[in-house]
Amino acid sequence: MAHRSYHRKFNPTEYWANKPYCTVCKKKKVKYGQICGECEKAGGFNENATEINIGELNSKDLVAQFTAEEQERSEASERVVSLVGYLKDCAQAIMRSVALTDVTAGEISFIPLKPNALEQLANGQLEIKGKEALDILYKVRAQASEFEVILGTLFVKGFKGNGNRTNKVNAPLLYLKVDLEKTESDTVVFSLKEDDTVHLNQSLIASVASAENDEELEVRFQDLYSAVPEWPLTFDNVQKFFQGLNNYFPEIFKENGTPSQFIEFDAIEAEREGYKLCPAHCLILAPKQEGEGTVVEELSNILKNAKDKTALDFLLLEKAPTGGNPVSVIEDQTRDGFTETVPAEDANWHSLFPFDLSDTQKKIVLNARKNNLTVVSGPPGTGKSYTIAAIILDHLLGGKRVLFVSRMDKAVDVVSAWLEEFIGPYSIARSGARKAQRALAEKLDTITSPNSPVIPYNKKQIDDATKEHEIAQKKLTELEEEFTEAITNERSWTAVHDKVNDINARLGIEFKSDGLSIKKAKASRLKEKIKGADALIRNKGFFIQTWWGEQTIKSIRSQLGVSENTTAQDLILMAERIENERVREEVEVEIAKFDAVDKIWMEIQSLKIQLRKLALDNLKARLLGNLHLIVHNYEKRVELKKFVKSLRTANIREKLALLDQVKTDTLLAAFPCWASTTYHLSQILPVQPGMFDLVIFDEASQCDLASAVPALYRANRVLIVGDPKQLNHVVFLGKQAEYSSFAKNKVPPDIQANYRFSTNSLFDVAENLVPQANYFMLDEHFRSDPHIIGFSNKMFYKEQIRIMTHRPKMGLAKQETAIQLDYVKGKRTEGAANPLEIEAIFKHAKQLIAQSPSEKPTTIGILSPFRDQVNAITKALPSYLSLTEVERHKIVVGTAHSLQGDEKDVVILSLSLDPKFHHGTLNFLEKPNVFNVSITRAKKKLIAVSSVTPEDLPNGLLKEFFLHAVRSTVNEIPRSIFDSKFEEQVAQALEHSGMKVWPQYQAAGFYIDLVVGDGKNWVAVECDGPTHFNMEERQNFYDVWRQGILERAGWRFIRISNRDWERDSDGQIQKIKQVLDTLNI
Repeated sequence: MAHRSYHRKFNPTEYWANKPYCTVCKKKKVKYGQICGECEKAGGFNENATEINIGELNSKDLVAQFTAEEQERSEASERVVSLVGYLKDCAQAIMRSVALTDVTAGEISFIPLKPNALEQLANGQLEIKGKEALDILYKVRAQASEFEVILGTLFVKGFKGNGNRTNKVNAPLLYLKVDLEKTESDTVVFSLKEDDTVHLNQSLIASVASAENDEELEVRFQDLYSAVPEWPLTFDNVQKFFQGLNNYFPEIFKENGTPSQFIEFDAIEAEREGYKLCPAHCLILAPKQEGEGTVVEELSNILKNAKDKTALDFLLLEKAPTGGNPVSVIEDQTRDGFTETVPAEDANWHSLFPFDLSDTQKKIVLNARKNNLTVVSGPPGTGKSYTIAAIILDHLLGGKRVLFVSRMDKAVDVVSAWLEEFIGPYSIARSGARKAQRALAEKLDTITSPNSPVIPYNKKQIDDATKEHEIAQKKLTELEEEFTEAITNERSWTAVHDKVNDINARLGIEFKSDGLSIKKAKASRLKEKIKGADALIRNKGFFIQTWWGEQTIKSIRSQLGVSENTTAQDLILMAERIENERVREEVEVEIAKFDAVDKIWMEIQSLKIQLRKLALDNLKARLLGNLHLIVHNYEKRVELKKFVKSLRTANIREKLALLDQVKTDTLLAAFPCWASTTYHLSQILPVQPGMFDLVIFDEASQCDLASAVPALYRANRVLIVGDPKQLNHVVFLGKQAEYSSFAKNKVPPDIQANYRFSTNSLFDVAENLVPQANYFMLDEHFRSDPHIIGFSNKMFYKEQIRIMTHRPKMGLAKQETAIQLDYVKGKRTEGAANPLEIEAIFKHAKQLIAQSPSEKPTTIGILSPFRDQVNAITKALPSYLSLTEVERHKIVVGTAHSLQGDEKDVVILSLSLDPKFHHGTLNFLEKPNVFNVSITRAKKKLIAVSSVTPEDLPNGLLKEFFLHAVRSTVNEIPRSIFDSKFEEQVAQALEHSGMKVWPQYQAAGFYIDLVVGDGKNWVAVECDGPTHFNMEERQNFYDVWRQGILERAGWRFIRISNRDWERDSDGQIQKIKQVLDTLNI
């Protein structure tokens, strides 16, 4: 046996000493990855799997990665600690200011209940009949995002401070969230929300407690929580709560004693000094309580042991946030977006794009891979949720962990739905309140059941899918090249054909597209003789150069058999004809290889769909295989079962005790993607630095800094999505209180303005810090009619949005345009209500409901910038519409703040002004952010009801909007300009066949040769003629790129070549008609 020779500097002992042991068997060393060959073969593991992907590892191995990362982290900087402390104080101040302290104040509606109401609720028999209950029901349906119904019990009554009535206290210590349903007899039935628990009105207690400092208050709260009773509430378990309240907050019990039974709500009156406990019940329609209390608790936990090297550093330390070079997808912009391949420098993850993305979206996806801070501005309807889902999928394909958060439930739900649709229900864990926790518990129950849908990790299957993807990618590249070449050939052939016809016309010869056909006998004989001269005149350069040689002229005349009168110019034309014939024959051969251009394009689109499906199937298999490994590991399965139990446990202490037994990395191995609102993040996941590779914020313009900190702390990098042109977050915090907290927490004066809680959203801070290379704007709008979004595009976005919704509107009456103005002679009341506008609103609503298709009801939004008008509309709602109509058409009533992030088919906008308006009122309405949101919620139609006309208004946004509404939209009148005679010929034939044609139709910033349709269904027809024959090859790449964008906008393309048209124009017309018949736009 030959001895193996090593390089003289190679030391095998040292080499293997530095290699890790196999993470499965713990016995053999491995060269690459984490698993030895034998274990890989036996267990079907991926040789490149990370520790966290292998469910057979013991606990020490699973936490090794986290332990190493934790050891690398140092204490957070003083600046971070100071700012977090400041933000905690601000959140605590807000918590107290928005406390539910008086049910008789403001917009709160309440109905006192009988002493036995809790017993009735427990038995499902709490029913109330009458207008008050119906009003609450209508209001919670129409303004569900703003209000909720609770049943409060154990009321505290009294006055804060010196007894001034503005500081009245009349609110419950405990409450439960309830659902409402109406019976046929107009009785409202109240029931406890499924899996809800008893809540402590912490903000009320905090507002009346006499603690010397926040730390003392927190300790007292922790003790009190242990005394909060569970459902069902009886007077016996309530008495235990009284004892805890008396022990930890005795100031509430001054000379009050312990109640002995539940009583009527009005049995005890408030007194000027001290507080009275009233053990009564009341149904309350109150503004939804945000989770400031939870945020305060999380910020406190972070402050106790704050670490560095998290995404928090890039927002609070103003560190250079670039983790790599700026991303450029493709240098040649004409080709950008045509290929689906990721550049080589970014291929360290993978080369897959599971979604059909725009150029900008691709750049965002790649940028998020390696930059610590990425900011995305997303105007209305530009696909923010779609882009976020694509980023999450990209990270999951790369084996990364992602946290997705938003202040708004709707935003979280939309992205979660996208992910579950594409990679299945086990791709994401949705953290949140009781409903979300229950859903996650049910999901885990399914995963750990005997009939679990999770499947073993099949390495061969995934390898095969990867190879299949590579083959499909190679084929796609080949087809793309064929497609551009085919377009070039079609145009080249058409140009040659036209040129030859022009020459032959001068010679009296006709050249047909189905071959060389010479009608005249003389021309036929001439052709035979010309063949003999082909060798002589093949080189036209030589032919021209020696033309004036007399001997050459005589020789050519002799060989061609033409008379002495044939001029030199005629002979040149004949020579050109010979050359053009040869070019045509070569083109015909090439075209025969490719078949029709549109067929190649269809095959390209089919391959792209196949590639995306392969990528998604690959990811789904990996996630399910990983889950299979985890649930079949005994220790991990036990942990998941404890986690399920904690999700279903209402008792806080029991829940925390169970969660302590579940390792965080087990949860993240099971679900590498988590989604939550910022306020519910702590309901499941602990505060641990750098748990996730990336955190993504949506609607960041509405996210305050305090509630963002816990999510930032849990991740290493951050991507922030928002729109600075829409509504910012709104808080009411005194300037003096803010600067006092700055001083208390020793925040440096030079940075205070940058981090003021009341004036800076998360997006504001990020926008000021992000490098230009990491700042993007989504620029393709898919939601609204062009007339609706056109105004915002011009006034707020500097015409930078590519509007993808352009469609012909031929034949529509004026009143059917997308923006409808309804001027009424209304008058504004002392508040902001305008009764005549309210009548007009419901007239339009009734008409919309009557005209709505039964299979897909029109969704309706009713919006006013003024809260008083919104309240008046909500109050009038039951008089005009039934509850069935409200629910069927998903009618929502609110201000711009309550409808941000939402969209409706039709929005009715009530301006609630009259000609005697105060300029301050108009200034509020014309605030750019408020105005922008108000007019961009509608998809199909915006109806503006106004008591003022343009003549009543000074120059400004509202007047400009009125003028914009009556202007003709783009493409209302067909253009009569054609790019070529070929286009004009096709258009005339199509119109003669009964179809409508729009030449050079503008859509998504491009011109389509011909838009053809019947007024309902439309197709884009591209005429591949000679127009671009002399342009560079990049023009053909541009056409392909342009067609890709327009198809993403929903256009169906048909390409017609000059050659096919001349061969069979009737067949081409019939093809267009067949496509129109199959469409259902």
